[in-house]
Amino acid sequence: GDERGIPFGKYRIVRQLGEGAFGVVYEALLPGPMGFTKRVAIKRIRTSVIDEDPRFVQSMVNEARIGGLLHHANIVDILEFGQHEEQWYIAMELVDGPTLADVVRLCREHRVLLPRFAIVDLSLQICRGLQYAHELDGPDGRPLALVHRDLKPSNIILDRAGTAKLLDFGIARAASNLFATTPADQVKGTPRYMAPEQVSGEAEITARTDLFSLGAVLYEVITGRVLFDAPNLPSLVHKIIYVDLGRDLDLAEKAFPGSGAVLQRMLQKNPADRHP
Repeated sequence: GDERGIPFGKYRIVRQLGEGAFGVVYEALLPGPMGFTKRVAIKRIRTSVIDEDPRFVQSMVNEARIGGLLHHANIVDILEFGQHEEQWYIAMELVDGPTLADVVRLCREHRVLLPRFAIVDLSLQICRGLQYAHELDGPDGRPLALVHRDLKPSNIILDRAGTAKLLDFGIARAASNLFATTPADQVKGTPRYMAPEQVSGEAEITARTDLFSLGAVLYEVITGRVLFDAPNLPSLVHKIIYVDLGRDLDLAEKAFPGSGAVLQRMLQKNPADRHP
């Protein structure tokens, strides 16, 4: 069999891929029968996160259970949520490619914008993934009413064939429920892509909340600029909740004619005014 990597439970960790607020992500191998080896991604959850709030584990178990129901070409598959020795981890499909955040950063560095056909293709794929999740029923046949809650360029990953996949579906709910308790932590996950009802905490979070975030992401892909950029949290929140986006939308319309009207509807402050 494949003897590469450091043993970690039934997996062998090969290399570190990245690091996020929750933990470190590694590429790992899952040895199988007859020498068949599957490449997976393992996200090891920071012990500090769990120590801070013991409910986090229960919350992650629930989220992984929901994540395990999501099987769609445009959503990263969650394989399991488990524990090895004292270490909790999530195993998921390995996507060999950059996140949309990487792509946007490269475009900025080279002062180019993504071609329009790529923007349209990307948008359609993300919408397909979102629609599938938003409409999904649970095993009992009742709608799960899933919302991603943390749609941002670093949570969209592209494989080498150009397939876009949503990362961390539902895990954000575990996070937002627990981390909303301390103001210091809210800044950690910058609410740059959050909808007004999320930032204010005044209205319920629905599928339309994800549409607002997607609008902010697409604006950035189209123009190369971050839509809600502010020097500090209060001014960022102010812009998301109150500021009219007319001038920004004109910029998107110039960069990609026809996009202005679509973005305008996605980025309505009142969820009822967005696409259903």
